[in-house]
Amino acid sequence: MSDLIKFGIQVLDAVLPNGFPRSSFVLISGEGGTGKSVILQEAAYQRLKKGDKVLYICLDDSPDSILDNMRSLGFDVEGDVEERIIFVDGFSYRAKNHLKGRRFPIIDPNDLNSLTKKLNMYIDNFNMANKGLVIFDSLTEIMTLCGAPMLLDHIKTWRAIGPKEHGVTFLASHHYGIRPLEEFSSILDYIMDGLIDIRYDPVLMEKGILLKQLRVRKMRGVWHDTRWRSFVITSEGVKEFNKVKFEKQLLKEFIQAVDTQERV
Repeated sequence: MSDLIKFGIQVLDAVLPNGFPRSSFVLISGEGGTGKSVILQEAAYQRLKKGDKVLYICLDDSPDSILDNMRSLGFDVEGDVEERIIFVDGFSYRAKNHLKGRRFPIIDPNDLNSLTKKLNMYIDNFNMANKGLVIFDSLTEIMTLCGAPMLLDHIKTWRAIGPKEHGVTFLASHHYGIRPLEEFSSILDYIMDGLIDIRYDPVLMEKGILLKQLRVRKMRGVWHDTRWRSFVITSEGVKEFNKVKFEKQLLKEFIQAVDTQERV
């Protein structure tokens, strides 16, 4: 059986108490703004703290923007760049002729064959076997460029090369709720070893409150809690949200306010 590892993220480790197989390709799906990229960024940071190496393929934003966001969340990885974490820029290719002296290598996500070769190269040259993490943020961006059939075929190849052949964990984000991508999403569900869904709490959302929730819908090889867990994004990353504790605190503050008003 593959080694079991943990995300190092409180709310995810709570629903995966024994961890998950290192040789997994895990998909994190949700609507825009639900925190998918933040979870990927914290996962990268936590793996670096464990001594692993990380390849971060940026498709929805530039590496510099991602580094700035990680820094704002307390995940300062600047000292590890190029030594233990490599950023590959699949976002800036449209403007590459106007960019000079770029710090990070630029790839064209339309060229999936080239991307597959680069994955192989980085896994080998970076000595990532059984101690590496590869992040795609996001697969949706590639799908809009190349189409679902071509991307799905390459995802199968990436899963064989990375998680299954070399024991390198792959994490990817995907935006759901886009009608033309619904069939693509269902096929992705079948291919992936793990599925993590993110949403806004539907009850609170009706009241105008956007509280984020996640669940592990699928994780091959290990027991997992499939119930929804609430979480918030703080200046220290992703933290589980204790609804009961929050309501007690609100009640306490209300009672104190009423008591103060009566004294006045």
